[in-house]
Amino acid sequence: MLCQPPPSLRSNRVAAFKSLLFDFPMTSALQVLAILALTAPLVGWSRKTSRMPLPGRVTPTLRNLLFLSSVYIGLLGMGGAPFCRAFEWNGSAGPDFLSAASWTGTPPAANAKNTGDLFIANEPNSPLVYSEDDGQTTFDCHDFKVGNRQNCGGDLKITGGELTVASHFCASVGQNNNRTSSLTLTGGKLVINSRNNAPPIERNFRIGNGRAANTIGVLNVGGGTLVVNTPGTPELGGFIIANENVSGRVTLTGGIVVVTSRYGTAFHPLAGRGHGVLIFGPGTGVLMQTDSKQISFGPGEDSYIDFQSGSRGRLILNEATEEDYVAWVKAGRIRLNGQPTTPDKFRFLSLPPQGNYMLANP
Repeated sequence: MLCQPPPSLRSNRVAAFKSLLFDFPMTSALQVLAILALTAPLVGWSRKTSRMPLPGRVTPTLRNLLFLSSVYIGLLGMGGAPFCRAFEWNGSAGPDFLSAASWTGTPPAANAKNTGDLFIANEPNSPLVYSEDDGQTTFDCHDFKVGNRQNCGGDLKITGGELTVASHFCASVGQNNNRTSSLTLTGGKLVINSRNNAPPIERNFRIGNGRAANTIGVLNVGGGTLVVNTPGTPELGGFIIANENVSGRVTLTGGIVVVTSRYGTAFHPLAGRGHGVLIFGPGTGVLMQTDSKQISFGPGEDSYIDFQSGSRGRLILNEATEEDYVAWVKAGRIRLNGQPTTPDKFRFLSLPPQGNYMLANP
């Protein structure tokens, strides 16, 4: 049976823990050792778990202590990161960004910089609609998720104005929540940027992410501009469509998606049951990579680029050659109406440094 200290002792230890975290000057090593001492009674102790673990065996208590230590070391690595308020959209009072009642807790300020995370979890309520009237608004902190709550989808629509988010972790649409979540642009501008305090693999932009197989991330662009990584800002680890068991679908019928990261675009990089598809639907949608021709596809044949009849859209990759595109067509990674096809159905146009690919006869 685990022994717990009385509430008064627990509260005193928690206060001391906070003081060590934020107030008392000491070396990192000493802080970690002090935290181990303070947290032992909080995580529980027993005669069995108090003994030295056998080789290859980690006791539950030791696991807890190691976990707490690793969390703290992570906090040390964050240094002077700002306090992050969570701005979460629930949509209960309508779709207007300025509707305070549609935000859980304190609403963000429009046409201003907000130091905080942006979360959108509105199902079955109204989506968040960001319009010209909302001006230029920034969210700068750790996280950006459309559909972040379990069993609750999220929907963000950009019709005008300019919305910028800078995320420490991966920004995502459809995050492991067993629902379909969507991001739609019909006008305006959305900028996905990165902070520089995490490795690129942990800070990319993902349409569909996680292991919950019923989760789907959707990006629809019919107008406006989506910029993945503004030039001159810390580099994102690319644009990812589907990951692990979660599927992602991107449909372009107008507007433009600009990816400035040299990591390019990856379809379903981690194996699982998900699949990723980039669709050029009827219209003039464009995906342009300014810094790389890199496009990669995960295992299996269920992730690909699909040009649909009537599309006048373009895939534009930096320094890509016709041979690059032809190889993807022959491998079944560039298709026509969802089916493998032949290179004669497409046209290549060189506009250095970019190579353009489109349907020969829309």
